[in-house]
Amino acid sequence: MSTEQNKNVILRWRQGLNERNLNVIDDLFAPEYVGHITGVPGPVRGPVAFKQLFTAYLAAFDISVTPEFLIAEGDMVAVHDVNRVKHTGDFQGYPADGQGTERYQHRHLPDRRRQGCGAVVRS
Repeated sequence: MSTEQNKNVILRWRQGLNERNLNVIDDLFAPEYVGHITGVPGPVRGPVAFKQLFTAYLAAFDISVTPEFLIAEGDMVAVHDVNRVKHTGDFQGYPADGQGTERYQHRHLPDRRRQGCGAVVRS
């Protein structure tokens, strides 16, 4: 894929998440996807597991993701996101508290979403 196509993949995922449409995962994530996600006690393997994880997140949090900029070269994309999250439902035994936070993240994403990682760089 071209660098512009790779950027569009990232933007489609953000759009799907903001619209609470996790079906985009089926289109965007390769079957062999492995995600290394902060706060998750091990790799998330495959689009089904990724969808299950984000189904739980969306049940407990109001999430808005705004990509501020993307840089692409070859099959790699780096994105700087602003994530706004508000705790609106029970999650892992914690009741909703209505509290919100804003986080800034950088991610480096290879072509076809075979692997992903994320790190909070400021909250």
